[in-house]
Amino acid sequence: HKASRSSTFETTIRALGGLLSAYEFSGHDEMYLDKAKLLANRLMKAFTTRSGLAASSVPLHTDAHIGTTQTSFYLAEVGTLQLEFRALAQYTGEAKYEKAAMKFMHLMADRVLEHGAEALSTTQVNERGNNAGGRVTMGGGGDSYYEYLLKLWVQSTYSVQDAPFKRVWEKAMNEADKKLVRRTGGSSPRTYLSPQPMEHLACFLP
Repeated sequence: HKASRSSTFETTIRALGGLLSAYEFSGHDEMYLDKAKLLANRLMKAFTTRSGLAASSVPLHTDAHIGTTQTSFYLAEVGTLQLEFRALAQYTGEAKYEKAAMKFMHLMADRVLEHGAEALSTTQVNERGNNAGGRVTMGGGGDSYYEYLLKLWVQSTYSVQDAPFKRVWEKAMNEADKKLVRRTGGSSPRTYLSPQPMEHLACFLP
């Protein structure tokens, strides 16, 4: 439907990520890369917010500017775009994709490593990456942001340039161990992550 909007996050990880995976597994069939670029160019409208952080949704049927005034963002949505957009930038040689998606990660790394903010964030953040509501969780709304911090470092082949993301991830894991890990008592103690009930999305945590 022409009036509909698509989730930036879901479209990126499933559709764009799928096309890039097909490109890799097909032995670099250019058809998949062309389709990935076509889709990404439509998704790039998401980054035309005032802050440059990705809007939650975009209309994919048009190239028109979306004109969003969004100032509050879900942590997992803006923090789970980078692997796909950076891979596309590497395959196409067009740095604009990586530059747009990575702005949020650089913002968060600076906030934590240079200004001493906690690495654990609420599920909603503002334009500066500061907590803006929701809860602190490794479950829905936060989970994949923490995954991508480490995966970006791995994707870069453990580069010094991306080491700050690894450091933020390590700091977040240390904070999670102190603040989110709970252990039950009794003869058969169990370990879980608060808040209860522990979500399946949090099971990635090492």
